[in-house]
Amino acid sequence: MFRTATELEPLAANKLSTIDEFADGEDAYDMAIKMIDKTFLTPEQVFEQFKKESMRGIKPKVITLCGSTKFIETMAIMGYLLEKEGAIVLGLHLLPESYFEGENVPDHVAEYEGVAKHFDELHKRKIDISDSIYVINVNGYIGESTRAEIEYAKSLNKPITYLEETNERNHP
Repeated sequence: MFRTATELEPLAANKLSTIDEFADGEDAYDMAIKMIDKTFLTPEQVFEQFKKESMRGIKPKVITLCGSTKFIETMAIMGYLLEKEGAIVLGLHLLPESYFEGENVPDHVAEYEGVAKHFDELHKRKIDISDSIYVINVNGYIGESTRAEIEYAKSLNKPITYLEETNERNHP
């Protein structure tokens, strides 16, 4: 189900404080909006910073979204919310079901199509040109590729924000 900006705005205000409050079967749109509180900087704080900087004529922040393709819908929503507030967002693409022509495709499309290493390297180039990364770690999940992207961003001294609290923040 696709939602308009008008529909998303009230959902962003209706946040839950714990992951335990999520109902089974809830769609990714509702989950992403409710999980916004789990970030170290709330999206409202990030958005407010963007607004202040754009008012002073500062170029928009470039943010790369990192996370498992399992959470591609959550990434799409977070990308939309960040762009709505003035950021330039880089990340993965949400492919429509029609792309697969009825095939039963696993979560990791790039692996399925044999281009995973290519996309891993391309994602590092996105991190290179970004001001920061935003890790979409739904239920605390951080896979091997995402962990490598976090380490790469750390090696470049890029600020890292997580959707949910994690021990990753405590690492240099």
